[in-house]
Amino acid sequence: MKHNQGQALEIERPQYTRTQVPHGGASAERRIKPRRHDLRLREDAAKRKVRAILIAGDDPGSPGSPTPGAMESLNVIEQYIGAQFAYGDTKIERLSNSPTKQQVMQAFEAMKQLVKREELFVVMFAGHGKEADDAQGVQSWSLAEGELFSNIDLATTLLAFPASVDTVVISNCCYGEGAFRAGKPFHHQLHAAWRRHRGTAR
Repeated sequence: MKHNQGQALEIERPQYTRTQVPHGGASAERRIKPRRHDLRLREDAAKRKVRAILIAGDDPGSPGSPTPGAMESLNVIEQYIGAQFAYGDTKIERLSNSPTKQQVMQAFEAMKQLVKREELFVVMFAGHGKEADDAQGVQSWSLAEGELFSNIDLATTLLAFPASVDTVVISNCCYGEGAFRAGKPFHHQLHAAWRRHRGTAR
């Protein structure tokens, strides 16, 4: 597992914004100070624990070669996590060398042992998606050649994580929206678990 602390982040300190305000026919400076509450939230966020799985699928017809642009997309997210949460504890798992479904499942299982309540869990896939067909009735991420990770695979895997974990899924591929409507029972189970934890009817 890759442990990446990312780039150093300079926390924004209170600064004054100067604007020209008419005053008695002359100009005067008005200073606006950021609210202390906002600054505290930013500093707290920078210390947050973040776990992430970043996956790059192979380019169809070119086994072992990631989809063009996929690695760059993963780099952008990894750098962002490193910058925004530089003072926290970040652990990032990258799967980019012809990832198989078994490897993806193993990565999720490893993260399940690490992710705790109220932590941030990021899952990203960049590559090609596969539309639903007679062989597989749901959309999927295309991993290595012949290897698929379906929307129901994703939904059931996330359902195994505590509902208190803040989860972000980034699906950078065709047919990526299917995860949010793949199988009504799974969709409803996920939302029911989140509602129970958060005490909300939303």
